[in-house]
Amino acid sequence: MAPPPLAFPRRSCHVERDAQVAATRCPSAYVARDAQGALARCAWQSEDASQIDVLALQKDRVHSAAAVCCNSRKQEGNAIGACGLRLQVERAITRSALLLLHAVLVHCIVLPVVLSLLQACFLDSFGSSLLPLPLWFLLLVTSWSGPLDGDVLWMQPKHVSEHVWNGEPDRKLHIRRAVPTYQIPEEIVPLLRQCGFYWIMKMGYLKINAALITAFIERWRPETHTFHLRCGEATITLQDVSVLLGLRTNGAPLIGSTNLVWADLCEELLGVRPQEGEIEGSVVKLSWLAHHFSHINIDEGNVEQLQRFTRAWILRFIGGVLFVNKTSSRVSLREMCSATDYKVKSIGGMCILIQMWAWERCMTLASKRTPPVIENKSLGHRWLRRGNQHIGNDDLRLFRRRLDMMKRHEFVWEPYTPTVMAALSPICVVGSVAWFAVVPLICFHVVECHQPDRVLRQFRLQQPIPECASQPQNLHGITLKGKQDENWFHLLAPMISQWNN
Repeated sequence: MAPPPLAFPRRSCHVERDAQVAATRCPSAYVARDAQGALARCAWQSEDASQIDVLALQKDRVHSAAAVCCNSRKQEGNAIGACGLRLQVERAITRSALLLLHAVLVHCIVLPVVLSLLQACFLDSFGSSLLPLPLWFLLLVTSWSGPLDGDVLWMQPKHVSEHVWNGEPDRKLHIRRAVPTYQIPEEIVPLLRQCGFYWIMKMGYLKINAALITAFIERWRPETHTFHLRCGEATITLQDVSVLLGLRTNGAPLIGSTNLVWADLCEELLGVRPQEGEIEGSVVKLSWLAHHFSHINIDEGNVEQLQRFTRAWILRFIGGVLFVNKTSSRVSLREMCSATDYKVKSIGGMCILIQMWAWERCMTLASKRTPPVIENKSLGHRWLRRGNQHIGNDDLRLFRRRLDMMKRHEFVWEPYTPTVMAALSPICVVGSVAWFAVVPLICFHVVECHQPDRVLRQFRLQQPIPECASQPQNLHGITLKGKQDENWFHLLAPMISQWNN
């Protein structure tokens, strides 16, 4: 007897469908689904209607088994999730503990030992330079200013950088400068060219940025005669003097006897004798020079008078622009090293050279784009073009910040390329042999050591660890006071020999 067309097939299909749904919810229900499918297939062949009730009962059992299986699976998943979270927390704690242990080992043990060994290698005194670990730890975790060891930079206690670090009031140097001689008489131009002073005298009216000069003086070290910058040590060499200013850097040292009657010497060289009060020792007043040599009044063909007038103009330029003393009224020398003392409030000296050197090598400090090179002149003349007689911002803290943040590639180690050198005046390469020499620079009692060996990158060379500074500690204290009868040739004989050789 055939089953009803709709009743039994419909119920058996529902049973199998419910079994498949339960199987998708719980993997263990697959077995119940297979059993239910077999029962359904048997029901197709059965003629007894009682089989329908059996199938319905089986359906309820399958649903109950699937529900129990899914509940146990959910509980198992919750347990696994809680275990994984606990494992992540334990890993994070372990990682933090390892990082802390690493930091303690590095800062308390590794770094102190490495720094001590390096210091021992550089100072050749292992026993005395190896500091106890607790002291190194204090140095590492606290802030300090200046060098760790004072053997090289021994002038740090009175250096201006010490006061800047301690937050004392800013000291912006006053630029001492007399009224420059703008209009050079045409009659003396040939003689100025002959003695090599023409190009630099043309720069006398360049404005000076006091903030820029002060910022670089704060980084100048009198012990090594170098600027200590972020990119390393750099300095003004004899090459910069020749290229930027057009001054010769060869010849005999400027030295002689000081046991002279200076009024007689003035009368001999200048043709006019200064009166009492117009000259003090070897120092003559600039007002006296300006009074007697402001306007040229020379008979035609009188070579001696022309030479005297030229000497007076050179002396006015040296005393009023290059080497100005504290009153801006007398001729003096030595400024950069003394200006590093926080108590010193003004500077004369070669501020023109410092500013041009900074503009050429730290172009981010110049207020305008670098102008092109002028042929057959010194390189510094390109800053004298109309529109370039500027000083830019005069904020000291701004220049400090720019120097502090200056990146390595922003400092130009080699600004004097072959193309630039080929366009300069021939006088800019006179004495180039001395550019690389470690020699003393001598001007009577003033002796400063020229040390290009500390800045070899400025000469396209690789920089090794430099030797100890060659500047003796007592040279900065030598003055002419009370030394009128001093024999400087005898006193400075070793240094004169070193320069000559």
